[in-house]
Amino acid sequence: MRRKLEIEMQAGIFIFIGVIAAMITIMMMGGGQSFFEKTYKVYLEVSDTAGLAKGATVSSGGVKIGIVEDIKFSDNYENVRITLRINESSRQRIREDSVVRFQTQGVLGDKYLEVLGGSADKPAVAEGGTIAVEAGKDLSAMFAEGSSALGLLKDNLANLKVLTSALAKRNQMESIMKDLAETSANLKEVTHEFRSSNAMAELGSSMKNLHAITDKVKNGEGTVGALLTDSSLYEDLKNLIGGANRNSVLKFFVRQAVKSSDEAAAKADAANKKAAATPKK
Repeated sequence: MRRKLEIEMQAGIFIFIGVIAAMITIMMMGGGQSFFEKTYKVYLEVSDTAGLAKGATVSSGGVKIGIVEDIKFSDNYENVRITLRINESSRQRIREDSVVRFQTQGVLGDKYLEVLGGSADKPAVAEGGTIAVEAGKDLSAMFAEGSSALGLLKDNLANLKVLTSALAKRNQMESIMKDLAETSANLKEVTHEFRSSNAMAELGSSMKNLHAITDKVKNGEGTVGALLTDSSLYEDLKNLIGGANRNSVLKFFVRQAVKSSDEAAAKADAANKKAAATPKK
């Protein structure tokens, strides 16, 4: 009888140890934290959990650093307080200026938290500390943005409906569609005639001629080419129409014009005096 009791006790202990080992293995394979790893708690407060659940992953830089341990209302019931259990080995990753971002993974849209690493000169968050949440990334903000976009889309559709209704009442839709069809047909005919005529060949010939002319100018051929390539011609032309030479030429023409004007005035004055001195018959 005693022997049988000892066997039953050994079998019970063996089964208990097996169950514990199986639970540890399942938790480790399922992404849970190890019982033997040292952890510490930090908190964050949000207005909406955005579908986050207990046991969700907390990661940073794509590396898992903890889990969501608890989700409950804050003491004043204004926000939701989320408790994070972080691995002690990742303590230096979470700084006082770190922020948390709500993320979605997988086809089913499972929620998890991504901790953005802070500045290296800031101290690490202590046990029981609070991490800030990235602004504008919670579910209520996304719903607000979506509502604004839907409202704008609704207004645009209403305006489009009013416009099409007004055109339909005036029987203008058929006329507009007919005009569009005729315009597209005319455009198609013009492009077809342009392709089938010699216009493409003439355009290609004109481009070749323009290319030949530009090559000649570039090589210094002709007056324009010489002006572009020979700096001495440019300087001579500039001296001819500008500077001191231009002033002397202008002065010469001005003097000649004044002299001619004075001579003409003197001749006219003499003729007038002669006519006045001649006695009338």
